[in-house]
Amino acid sequence: MPIASAEKCSSTLVSMGSVYEADVITTRSQVIGSATGVAFALTIIFCAIAPNVTFAEEFETVKTAFDEGRYEQVLPGIREMAERGRSDAQYMLALAYRDGLGLAKDPEIAAVWFERAAANGHVQSQYELGIAYLRGLGVEISSEQAVRWLSKAANAGQADAAVVLASVLLARGEEEHARRRLQQAAETGHAVAAVRLGAFLESGIGGEPNPSAAAEWYRQGGHRGEPEGVYRWALLKANGPEERVDVMRRAAEAGYSTAQYELAAHLLTAGEISEEKEGVLWLQTAAESGLPRAQFDLAIVYRDGIAVPSDDGQFRQWITKAAGAGFPKAQYELAVALTDATHGFDEDSEWAFKLYAAAAASGVVEANYGLGYLLSNGLGVRQDFPEAVERFRTAAEAGHGPSQVALGNLYVNGQGVQESRDLAERWYCIAARQGQKDAIGFLGGEDKIDALCSGHGDEGTSDPHH
Repeated sequence: MPIASAEKCSSTLVSMGSVYEADVITTRSQVIGSATGVAFALTIIFCAIAPNVTFAEEFETVKTAFDEGRYEQVLPGIREMAERGRSDAQYMLALAYRDGLGLAKDPEIAAVWFERAAANGHVQSQYELGIAYLRGLGVEISSEQAVRWLSKAANAGQADAAVVLASVLLARGEEEHARRRLQQAAETGHAVAAVRLGAFLESGIGGEPNPSAAAEWYRQGGHRGEPEGVYRWALLKANGPEERVDVMRRAAEAGYSTAQYELAAHLLTAGEISEEKEGVLWLQTAAESGLPRAQFDLAIVYRDGIAVPSDDGQFRQWITKAAGAGFPKAQYELAVALTDATHGFDEDSEWAFKLYAAAAASGVVEANYGLGYLLSNGLGVRQDFPEAVERFRTAAEAGHGPSQVALGNLYVNGQGVQESRDLAERWYCIAARQGQKDAIGFLGGEDKIDALCSGHGDEGTSDPHH
């Protein structure tokens, strides 16, 4: 596209300045700006560029202005480029909507533009879209979609995507695949991936344990600037339990929150009251530093009165912080409290549903039971028996007793599935063998289990009607 001369630019700007109006439409049905605004913004941009520059150079000028915070000046031009299918412009427009950069925040519109860019092969957009599906940012939470887009980004060499993908795969029980993804990212020089790969190798997750290889990856992670690599390397090289505790204590006293958390865990299981009280203090320190798992554990300590008096106020404070930081177990426990209106929380089924969904997407099996309960009762969400069946079945096949009972109940009543006394009895038998009292009651008592369940012993926990 030819670029106007300086004289022509000047006259064009003067004539257009009197009619220019910013008209950025932010409805979900129409995500375009006014033609006048686009033309004016592009004229400003193009007049600042020397004649005969390439389109890539033109875009780089736009990007520079965006990075410098001149959003209102360049967003109309970015939108025009995005509408024409330029993936990096689509990505920038998505960022503007997601983060409120010159536009009102709108995560749903942001997700639309991330998906357009991702479908066009924009790797960073594939990563951001995967995160959006993982966290429910403008889209329904979906671990399947998260894995799909994170895999695309990881396959294109995006190391952060490989690290997040490994966490999702691990939660889904795909340990070997998770280990391969961490290896992929670690070999690109990603420090966090190196440390996490070291942990897999040390513990034997996804393959045989390999302490020497673990030490080397810890060393590399530390060399690349990840403090946990240095800490893990020192722990692995420590000579015996006492020296390991000494490493923890020295790192904790130096302010390293992971060491504070692990020292707390050690002290809380030591068996001495004085050590347990010190453990709570270290746990509090780690929680106050912002470590989500420490915040979660501290919430449970106060909820259950472990080494300290139980305190619902402290439980509410720390469980909310940990859940807000995206810690899956905290999301689940907060959802339970909101569902049951316990520990000083008011009942809030709508919030609980979102938390259960996030926890389930991260691999917390019990969260599927919570979703099934809300769906089957129409609490916080439209009643949906077929979806409730799927949620109960997911947890039931993973061995969750209450979900097995719930699935049996739905088969008895034909809610969301074809009524089947045989399948109901099958799930009750599986649950009864785990000691589920409701299932034992439905079967008529413990003395009836052997006779009634003799024909339900070899199928495992998969549902033949699934």
